[in-house]
Amino acid sequence: MMALSTIAVAAMFLSLCAFGNTGTATETGVIS
Repeated sequence: MMALSTIAVAAMFLSLCAFGNTGTATETGVIS
């Protein structure tokens, strides 16, 4: 459980960094 959560968080952070401002709004909306 903990491992999956950690991986999920890491994936989200990597995605945010990768897309930058382009996907920030969409990503934030989904997360929120």
